[in-house]
Amino acid sequence: MLDHLHIQNYRLFKDLKIDKLSQVNLISGKNNTGKTALLEALRIYNGFPNVDTIGEILNKRGSFQEENILESISSLFYLKKYRSGILINDLTVELRTEQILGKEIFAELYFSIRGSERRVYSINFKFPPDFPVYV
Repeated sequence: MLDHLHIQNYRLFKDLKIDKLSQVNLISGKNNTGKTALLEALRIYNGFPNVDTIGEILNKRGSFQEENILESISSLFYLKKYRSGILINDLTVELRTEQILGKEIFAELYFSIRGSERRVYSINFKFPPDFPVYV
């Protein structure tokens, strides 16, 4: 059972701390205030290190775009700043990318908890048609 919750850089949460949780907790609020995002963060934390959980969250929100996977995944990060990583209690989720001429060509999603790091998902991007490739 979780006794506290700390979420950083997830969707609309720059830094959310809930110090006391009990066995039953009520989450209420107006529309578009983060109730679902809070539950998604808990789902990611509980599902570590299953990348399918992230795919399911993106699909359920209608945010998954096969033609632009980086944009889809970056929608999970606060202000889409994926370079700073998501923190949910002691779980960190990072999206690391490689670039050529300022365009992302490769990305990996990393999960780490309590100091143990695990690469879970590799993403290869198609070269845009206007992207020059020299051999």
